[in-house]
Amino acid sequence: MKNIKNTIIAGLAVVYSGLVVPSAFGQDSSSKSPTDKTTLADKVTCSSLSPTELSKKNLTCFTNLAETIQRYDGWQSPCSSKPCGPKDGRLGPQEYAKALIMEYLLFKSDCDEVRKGKNLPSSMVAYLVMGTIKDNFIPADVNGDCYLSPADDLNKDGMITLEDLQAYQTTSTSSNPKIKCNYEKKDERK
Repeated sequence: MKNIKNTIIAGLAVVYSGLVVPSAFGQDSSSKSPTDKTTLADKVTCSSLSPTELSKKNLTCFTNLAETIQRYDGWQSPCSSKPCGPKDGRLGPQEYAKALIMEYLLFKSDCDEVRKGKNLPSSMVAYLVMGTIKDNFIPADVNGDCYLSPADDLNKDGMITLEDLQAYQTTSTSSNPKIKCNYEKKDERK
């Protein structure tokens, strides 16, 4: 959780200060090529590296999964009468990314500034939402069902790490294949 928040804050700071062209969460274009893909870190790496170090190595992990789900499941911005998604015990990609970014924007300003786009233009918010999904959500969706939920934490340690992905891959068979989710479609509930 801290990894994602710090990555977004770092990315917003870089974009805001105009130091580089907006690239995925403030990564210097020389340190992250377009072909680099963010992957899950193992438990030891997740615990030993800072969020910035993980991001530089194109790694991510989710710690405190239950707390993250509780905090963002059905999150509703104080600036809107519509929640990002229903409270159903799991997080969809848009629900999670929008809630996380809006929470940060509201920390720095009020609803009027957010609505008028004074903090960031809506195109930048959309860019950050897609970056959050690509770099943090998709690698952590171990079973590929388009949701972060306790079903992605196969070893039940409260974290989504490389060990969970490996456990899922060993149990995935032709009768239990990995679900293929289209993350770019609108987040619709089943």
